Amino acid sequence: MPAAPAQAKEAPMALRTLGIAASGINAQLAQQASAASNSANALTPAFAPTRVSNNSLSGGGVSTQSARVHSHGSLIITGNPLDLAIGGAGFFVLGDKKALKLSRDGRFSVDAEGYLVSIDGERLTPEIRFSSGTQNAHISRYGDVIAQGERGREYIGTIELATVSNPLGLRVNGGTALEVTAAAGRIVRGFPGESGFGLLVQGGIEASSTSLDEEILSAIVAVRAFSANARVLRLAAKTSEELADLIARHQRRKGGAGSTDIDLRRSQVADLVSRMPSGTSRLAGQPLSEEVRAHLRARRLSAAAIAKEPFSARSALIERFTPTREDAEASSSFLAQEIRLARRRGFEIYQRRLGA
Repeated sequence: MPAAPAQAKEAPMALRTLGIAASGINAQLAQQASAASNSANALTPAFAPTRVSNNSLSGGGVSTQSARVHSHGSLIITGNPLDLAIGGAGFFVLGDKKALKLSRDGRFSVDAEGYLVSIDGERLTPEIRFSSGTQNAHISRYGDVIAQGERGREYIGTIELATVSNPLGLRVNGGTALEVTAAAGRIVRGFPGESGFGLLVQGGIEASSTSLDEEILSAIVAVRAFSANARVLRLAAKTSEELADLIARHQRRKGGAGSTDIDLRRSQVADLVSRMPSGTSRLAGQPLSEEVRAHLRARRLSAAAIAKEPFSARSALIERFTPTREDAEASSSFLAQEIRLARRRGFEIYQRRLGA
């Protein structure tokens, strides 16, 4: 009696290994995607790269979490009087009070109504509006906007900046602006040059803070870790298949029509045999013979038999009628996957019977 529970506990451990290896693969895919995105935005002004962190799970495996690294990029001089860079802490405030957005991208322009807007068309908050006929805008390091109007130099307004207690809580939602969420914490607003805020630089923009050297190294490490996890996954899958075969053989030795055979219906066997990749056996105009089909349909095959007869019969046809070795190997891989699915279904049936 004590041997049965030990055997029942062994299967979940083998299957759990698959989940652990799969979580590692997903983590490395996330790391590769992050490195690709950061590299693609290496020339995007004020772009903050994403970093992926891994967290160990109590049951084994790993979970991932990504966050923006809000480091400051270098200054690029453009000569455009409406381009602004922040020399220090702070974000430009965009949108309205109901949906504030923050950005360090200082590529501004004047829209058709005279408002100073970001590269995405968002207005500054508070709004900066130039009256008709104004020109030669000058923006001081403290955010004061002055322009030449019809009656001389005019004061237009002062640009405000803002900071949040948790920049990691800012949410990316397309464009260069970041949405303010509850996770970002309290918003503190002020003017450039005040305590906790940087000064403005007119005629320049902030470059991306992405380091291509770091991204290339991160991508290389992620690719190697992905390959290692893929090997573990293949070994775990093979171990699970062998374990399922051992359990099936043990049940057959015990005897009894109701519990020994893990039978699949004839329709399932016929479907397994007929679902050959297109072009595999039709290249020479010779599909599976009716004799082979009749032989397979006439029997109620167990999972072990399915793993032998359909696979061996169809593998022989693949080797005979495919033009190259590469095609034969690709098709054989497809068949091997079908056999693994058939074995898994049989093992699930066995587990349900044990639970009953």
